[in-house]
Amino acid sequence: MSHWMKINIPIQLGALESSNSPQLPPNEKNQIKTRGEAMLTYIDHQSYRNLDIDQARKDFCSIGTRKTKVRLNSYSNSDLYAKFLKLLLEIEDSNLNAQKYPGYTKLDYYQEKAELLQELIPLCHRLKLRFGIRSNSNHKSFKNVFFVEVENIQICWHYLDELYNVPLYEGEWDGLQNSTLGKIEYLILQSYPFINLKKWQLTNPDLVVQANDSSQVVSIG
Repeated sequence: MSHWMKINIPIQLGALESSNSPQLPPNEKNQIKTRGEAMLTYIDHQSYRNLDIDQARKDFCSIGTRKTKVRLNSYSNSDLYAKFLKLLLEIEDSNLNAQKYPGYTKLDYYQEKAELLQELIPLCHRLKLRFGIRSNSNHKSFKNVFFVEVENIQICWHYLDELYNVPLYEGEWDGLQNSTLGKIEYLILQSYPFINLKKWQLTNPDLVVQANDSSQVVSIG
């Protein structure tokens, strides 16, 4: 569910129904899994799936995860969705660091991850996203999983500590392993395709138009 998987950008899932309703109708419980299976067609396993995680972070949105968070932060004062995406990226960074380091450092990152997940919950409510928690009896260490659906894409993480004000998640896992960082990159580039442009490039209308056009290609449905 975590680690990194590069998704061929751009793709568009906008043809699918909106995920703004917080409740998942019974006849749609398997739709997320179906979308996940369809999404596999657009994933480049050979070039990116097994990249070293440090290299994956450097390649993120062509500018790296650190610069991406800085630029999302600059948008977030007036854009709640940018703040939400930045928080998703921060959570995944903590998750990856927890898997990278041993001992007390690992536990510190898992604690940080849980605190960031708690910060995410009010934003999920405000954005009216489908989200929630489910138990996971198959994992010996992590007994719960947090899920959120964004633009018909499912993001999920295991977590250790208690989370509050969270409903139960009624959907199914989409089945995509090692996908979280790639999904977040996709969401960012769909909404902010110009995020990797330099300041001088942002003053060139042609380059901004090209970046926006690149985010509109095929649909999955």
